[in-house]
Amino acid sequence: MRKAIALVSSLLLVATFATPAQSEGAKYSLYQKTLTAFGSSATTLTTQQKAQVAATVEANPYAEKFICTGISYYDQPMSVNITVRKRAKAACEYAKQLNPFLSTWFQNKPTQARSYAGKVLLTVKSVPAEVEEVVVLEGALSVLNDPDKAWTAGQQEVVDAYARAKKVKTAVTYINADDADLEAVAAIDRSLQMGLSLFAPLMEPGRVVVVSYGSNSVEWSNEQMRSLMAGFPSVTSCYGGREFSVVANGEWSYLFHNCAPEGDLNPRSDYSAHAATHLWQGYHGCSCGPITPAWLLEGTATLYGDVLGFGLNDKVNQKIEWGGTPHLRNALRTGDPEKIIPLMETLEGRNARGMAHVYTLGKMILTGLSAAFGHEKIVEFNQSFSKPTDFESEFVKTFGISSDEFYQAMVPVLKSWALTK
Repeated sequence: MRKAIALVSSLLLVATFATPAQSEGAKYSLYQKTLTAFGSSATTLTTQQKAQVAATVEANPYAEKFICTGISYYDQPMSVNITVRKRAKAACEYAKQLNPFLSTWFQNKPTQARSYAGKVLLTVKSVPAEVEEVVVLEGALSVLNDPDKAWTAGQQEVVDAYARAKKVKTAVTYINADDADLEAVAAIDRSLQMGLSLFAPLMEPGRVVVVSYGSNSVEWSNEQMRSLMAGFPSVTSCYGGREFSVVANGEWSYLFHNCAPEGDLNPRSDYSAHAATHLWQGYHGCSCGPITPAWLLEGTATLYGDVLGFGLNDKVNQKIEWGGTPHLRNALRTGDPEKIIPLMETLEGRNARGMAHVYTLGKMILTGLSAAFGHEKIVEFNQSFSKPTDFESEFVKTFGISSDEFYQAMVPVLKSWALTK
């Protein structure tokens, strides 16, 4: 009899878990997972428990609600309720860390089933994905029929292009402020040289100078840059990296203004191959301004910079770093062309500060183009903007299709990447 009562109680426990604000009539599919037992007073997740939360997040890409329930035995004191609630909170916070766009809810519930007591139950409610009409792409775009294959192929094109390139070390002059992080400066040379091996043959020879500075040497860095080029746009704070390709009296200079504050070293933040890509793009820019569209300018640099700087197996190339662009991921996950295509079209103009999704979406667009058409076509399209030209006519000339045809083909690909990357 005791076993029967315990079984009924545990079933009631699961059945009554719910978030306070369910939409009426919503048809959810339910997924549940109980985490392994906690230590007697532990409220933080073990490595094994984190892996279980991660597996649950990965298994439910269409999750609408992610509920974490700390379970206590029905006659335990309030202190136990507080402990299991903290455990539930830790589980949901970790799930949110893995996927910032999850709607999470943590709570605690009593049970008469001792086997559940002290544990955390994950309950995931998902709206089943609608069956969509599948459009089978042909020709060069056929690689996009398999988004995972396209993701790998687009990045592999960069690796293969670098493998074919002649490896010639470029002389680089480093000018460092007293408060620049010299370890960080020394670390950038590797991927800067990789980027230059690929793109320097496509540019006129010239001096390459990197000016690195910290938070207390901003004006010093402005003075250094003004001595190297006319019309340098000064900065008022230590701000990322900026690249300039300038010519004076027939002599080219390729300049990298590099914010590298002392003590701020991040061994994963080697984006100098990104800078080398921009130096090549800047060389092929014209007096009409930088390369447009913005997704081409930053997408090319982000794709090539990430692959050359970090390698295919680094997490920056295994997953998409969505950062501060939740609106972008949410829109892409809908698979709605009316929401997704305008996002690409808004990046057809010049890059503007604050256009956060230009790097993320730009890299995805370039990955698709690279997978479908290859490195040489990416180079050709970038270099077509060395003269005043029309974006659409150059797109058709280079790739043999319209930008709208490509955008349409990318919609399901971007949805898949938003759900799985």
